[in-house]
Amino acid sequence: IYVPSSEDRILDYFGIGKDSLPQLVLADMSLEDGMKKDRYGGGELTADAVRAFEASFFDGALTPDLKSEDPSEDDLSEPVKKLVGKTFAAQVLDNDKDVLVEFYAPWCGHCKAMKPAWRAASGRLSASEAAAKMLVVDATKESKLASRFKVHGYPSVKLFGANKRIFPTDYEGSRTADALVE
Repeated sequence: IYVPSSEDRILDYFGIGKDSLPQLVLADMSLEDGMKKDRYGGGELTADAVRAFEASFFDGALTPDLKSEDPSEDDLSEPVKKLVGKTFAAQVLDNDKDVLVEFYAPWCGHCKAMKPAWRAASGRLSASEAAAKMLVVDATKESKLASRFKVHGYPSVKLFGANKRIFPTDYEGSRTADALVE
């Protein structure tokens, strides 16, 4: 599929900056647990190079492109704490609290609508020194985490229980501050 450079949301979804165009990405959408993206990095885009890239894909010789950001000091200083792949284990797996994680996309209308409730609930929990905490993950920038936890839509909220860290529970409740705290 050809995507024109004017389609910012699609370019962002695939992690392509306008400064890196033209870019070739092979997206395998046949997987049950999400999409696998392989980015072409073999130099000049020629017909022979594209055929070789495609052959490598079908031979299983490509390494998928799994985006992740570097952590920032600001990520954990705000009321709504932000997770990245490199801080996930320390913030979610290596503690004694229940952790509610929202996987969101910045362009998602449902995510934007839930943001005030998430912020209010997070503030209430952090102020009370509760046995739970709330964190957010930009799934468009942290595709490895999103893929690992089978995030298929936005927002996806997962509860990582203190005694059940590896297998989170999908949160299906209301998107109000009271319901999230409860």
